[in-house]
Amino acid sequence: MLKRNVLLLSCIVLFSFTPSCVFCQRNSTTQTGESDLRKIREIMAQGKLPPEDIVIKVERESANTKIGALATLLRSYILLENGNPTLAADILNTKNISQKTDLEDYRLWLRGKALKQAGLLNETISTLEVLIKNYPRSSRAEESRLIISEAAIQTNNPQLAISVIQDLIEQKHPKALLLAAQSYELRGDENSALEFYRLATIYAADSTEAREAESHLKSSALTDPKNQKEAITKADKLFESKKFVEAISAYDQASTFGELPPEAKLKKLEALVKLKKLAEARAFLNSIPPTQKEKAYYILSISFASDRQWAEARSFAEQMLKEFPKSKLTLRGLVELGFKARDAKNKSEQRYYFQLAIKNFPDDIEVAKAQFELAWLEHESKNYNVSSKMLIEHLAKYADRDNSYRGRAGYWAARDAEQVGSFDNACLLYQALIYRYNANWYGYLAIQRLDNLRKLGKCTDKSAPSNPTLTKAIENLKTVNVFAETITPKEEKLIKRAEELATIGLFSWASDEFQEASKSAPKSPKLNLSIARILRLKGDYVGALLALANSYPDYPQMFPEEMGQEQWSIFYPLEHWDKIKFWSQQRNLDPYQVAGLIRQESVFNPRAKSPANAYGLMQLLIPTAQTLSAKCPINTQINEETLYQPELNICLGTAYLKNMLDRFGRIEYAAAAYNAGPARVAQWRNTLPIELDEFVEAIPFNETRGYVQGVIRNTAQYRRLYDENGNFRPNVGSKLTRERIVEINTNDEMVAATN
Repeated sequence: MLKRNVLLLSCIVLFSFTPSCVFCQRNSTTQTGESDLRKIREIMAQGKLPPEDIVIKVERESANTKIGALATLLRSYILLENGNPTLAADILNTKNISQKTDLEDYRLWLRGKALKQAGLLNETISTLEVLIKNYPRSSRAEESRLIISEAAIQTNNPQLAISVIQDLIEQKHPKALLLAAQSYELRGDENSALEFYRLATIYAADSTEAREAESHLKSSALTDPKNQKEAITKADKLFESKKFVEAISAYDQASTFGELPPEAKLKKLEALVKLKKLAEARAFLNSIPPTQKEKAYYILSISFASDRQWAEARSFAEQMLKEFPKSKLTLRGLVELGFKARDAKNKSEQRYYFQLAIKNFPDDIEVAKAQFELAWLEHESKNYNVSSKMLIEHLAKYADRDNSYRGRAGYWAARDAEQVGSFDNACLLYQALIYRYNANWYGYLAIQRLDNLRKLGKCTDKSAPSNPTLTKAIENLKTVNVFAETITPKEEKLIKRAEELATIGLFSWASDEFQEASKSAPKSPKLNLSIARILRLKGDYVGALLALANSYPDYPQMFPEEMGQEQWSIFYPLEHWDKIKFWSQQRNLDPYQVAGLIRQESVFNPRAKSPANAYGLMQLLIPTAQTLSAKCPINTQINEETLYQPELNICLGTAYLKNMLDRFGRIEYAAAAYNAGPARVAQWRNTLPIELDEFVEAIPFNETRGYVQGVIRNTAQYRRLYDENGNFRPNVGSKLTRERIVEINTNDEMVAATN
């Protein structure tokens, strides 16, 4: 298991992080102040501004503290947004922010904006010049330079207006080009002004800046590119804006200067494909030079497959394979074509492409998905001896590098081995699967299958498997992957700034800081934990979960001991447990099952709202909730706002779940009915396989299939993580590393943990 460049990592580096002081310093605010801060964040999370008086209250109660300084920053922003720039600038004339926070550049930037809006242009310039001098790498530095340029134009200083943004002009920054044009206009240099207006229409095509520039040009002819480079730039900008008709016209205009370069021809081909002009695209292929032929074949094969023109798709795919037999893009194209065929329920084309991919790229990890899908075709054809062997091969050959299908492959390898009488292999695979997947859907099934086999006396061989492929498959079922810490002082500072901004509800500004940190440390556990914390503060529970999963991709398979309680609380939050327990007892339901369903529905966000207008923790439609109202002590009208009330929502949601369980008997069917509707489940029970595991795999809706599996997984996770009082069990987070944590991927700094 140990590989090259082995690195032993301590539990502190991998799993244990101390929350930022911003979130820990409770003593800097009163209990009332904490409540006010929560209210401010809730309002800001909705994209609204909180009343100024509540911010003033926090500012005064927390004077001379970090929280007070942050409140000053927020109050200035509110004043500016509400049209009072003079006062906004005045309250930022303070040293408190620089002394108490790491946000002095934000103070200068916001004050500069306020001063400009108040018409105090010289002060605007001097304030923002301090920012760009002292904080050249600030996320607000570029905007500050553009504001200085605008203010310089308004104070009749075109030289400063140009010099402060000279590098942005050279980079063809859209707004900088527009400001350069205005500066030259101010100088009286009409020719230079017209030239920069013209450049703005090219380098900022289909933008606000381009439209403003066009209004300054005397005729449309002045917007024409002067050479092919400009013409292609304009076409590329239109292509990026998804203006494909205009982009094609612009590429045609560029061709009047001479033959288009290969990259431009390829983009024109892609634009034709986007417009579904497949015949024209096919004809245009002849003009694509050899350097871009591979990408052209890829684009055309995928496009014809999407249009279900399988003969044409196959023709281009085969040509791509013939001319580029070792290319990664060829492999990607073959695999993608296989999935296109699968989704179109064209099994012959699906089999053809997946077999072609494996034949030509047998050891490449990109074929892992193709190999599994071929195994699944054998399973569906009831060729269980073949499918079991192929699934074991998948586990042995690919699962240590791509575990996307690991749980599913492990279960069905065992299940299909059962079908052909290979009981010892089935028992070994079930045991290996349960080790990591006991709180997951496939582990839940495996526990039942293994128990039954043992009762029947089928698990007789206690020795290790002699088959090396099976041995490797079992080994690969027992690991989990996490990412090692890669954070540096640079990202640490960005995290601190983001957390300070989020504390007072300035979430969009915090996001800017996180985005900058993510450029250099996208998989950092510490960074992603901080992002998750702030998304939770914002009320985005799903976003928080997804952010942290970037560092813990195998979190559902981790032992409770292996990860800290804070991380587990983000992946499996548990709130309103007293209400869940009460209504579960009233309806004779399993409270852990109710919690598992809530996690699948809303991740415990009480204000969750679906595109279908389902509301609250248990995602209830208003008509459904109204039909259940007699089952709850309600003295209010049922509407969107009342469904956001946790107790009412849980009361109604548990009533509906109870109805589904009474009707269908098992939680698997009840969960499917809760998600897709009882009428569909009644139909599926008459048409889909009888065996429960096969039934769930055959559910035609991907969402519902994942939903059922998710509810079962969540129920098991909540049961092993939380006690009957809703508190973490003592073992959770108690052993943050297993016996070995080894580096297995130097580039991504991924590590695997085994017991």
